[in-house]
Amino acid sequence: MEIANLNEISIGYIVYGHGNKNTIILISGFASEHRVWSAMVTDLAKQYKVIVFDNRGIGLTTDSGGEFDIEVMADDINQLLTYLNVSEVNIVGHSMGGMIAQKFAIKYSNLVKNMIIINSFSQTNKITEYALTNQNKMYEMELLSIKDLATLILPWLFSNEFLNNTQSVESFINGMVNNPTKQSVKNNKRQLNALIKADLRNELNQINCRTLVISSKQDLLAPFSQAKETHNLINGSLFVEIPGGHASPIEEPKLLLDNIINFLQT
Repeated sequence: MEIANLNEISIGYIVYGHGNKNTIILISGFASEHRVWSAMVTDLAKQYKVIVFDNRGIGLTTDSGGEFDIEVMADDINQLLTYLNVSEVNIVGHSMGGMIAQKFAIKYSNLVKNMIIINSFSQTNKITEYALTNQNKMYEMELLSIKDLATLILPWLFSNEFLNNTQSVESFINGMVNNPTKQSVKNNKRQLNALIKADLRNELNQINCRTLVISSKQDLLAPFSQAKETHNLINGSLFVEIPGGHASPIEEPKLLLDNIINFLQT
């Protein structure tokens, strides 16, 4: 992973592929590093230049340690694209990354060719807020091991079908336990605060790029109703529903990849 040393932030990033005109940046969600896209990035890079990176507050990205919001995270992406000399980009955001993508498309519309929002919302709901806040509290109080914490969040992230696959479940848990750059309690809370205080609903009519909104049928954290609301507030956006739970880049990478490529090539 390379490091872009910018104004008051150093962003860890990787660039895959060699396409010049068609660049995709993948924006991860809350408490997720760039690795969440690992099952998709190789195939995407066969046709596009693909940028993955760690958001502020996680992974190998470091900053001043102060509070921030979704707009600051969108500004971080603008800085990274400037650093990489990218003047036009397709933005793909999952969960909180979808909110960052929305804010980026509002503020930096001249840079956005297409936008894809996956299992996201324009404002979080109270169920999601309580679930993530309680998770952070247990993390902070050290009531659970990382393995127990991973087990606790499984039903919020995945469908029943995924949870019936013992190998997939064990792989996810082991990935969290063995992660060499585990998110700190402080950074988890900083990201959470940025997520739950954001409300973009009154700004979405400013988005003018082609947009696809994807919603997973068994998503508990970003339910269908909120994905549909975001779709309805973005003029001319398309909507598609896919199987699975919230963490579709892990659970349904092939189906997600097909929808992304089909949208970008039509």
